[in-house]
Amino acid sequence: VVGISELDAQRSDVVRRCLEPGDIAAPFHDGAIVALARREELCGVMELAERIRSAVEETRFSVGGRALTLRLSAGLASLADAGGAAEAALKNARAAIAAARH
Repeated sequence: VVGISELDAQRSDVVRRCLEPGDIAAPFHDGAIVALARREELCGVMELAERIRSAVEETRFSVGGRALTLRLSAGLASLADAGGAAEAALKNARAAIAAARH
């Protein structure tokens, strides 16, 4: 894939396999991935986040002949909590990611 590193492409494949019909995942910023889940219940969103985190951390990635493992932090944000405004939801997602990393 042009513009995506080999590791990012492998990680994206792992994340994609965790998604359910209607879910969307895409690169965000600073190496983060945003996953948009079509679930209204917070527990369903948390289950998706944990499924992605576990899958990424259990995968042995290979880059340039070297085996790598990754750790993943998850931050959760809700479109509903942002009043349905996409820009506000993305701002909340950035804050949630930053909080999860620290």
